[in-house]
Amino acid sequence: MWLKSLLHLPAEAMTGLATVIGFVLIGNLSADEQNALGNMLFLIGQILSSNATQEQALQSSAPSPSADELTLRLQALEERLRQFENSAGYTAK
Repeated sequence: MWLKSLLHLPAEAMTGLATVIGFVLIGNLSADEQNALGNMLFLIGQILSSNATQEQALQSSAPSPSADELTLRLQALEERLRQFENSAGYTAK
């Protein structure tokens, strides 16, 4: 889809493209039409930004593991390390 490709443009290219599109659009529009279109595009941007912000907030508020869970994970990793060392014939000095 062309929109996905657009979102992967370098920042300078995206800014340049937006500038060109903006100047092309104002060429055939009255001041009232420019204002109406600009406000609509601004609203679209606000909706996208608000949605992204909410999604980021929900992702960052995911519950963190408790200290007990972290302790269990660490113990499991230590046990796996011991098993690996034993199977590899590793001896600590």
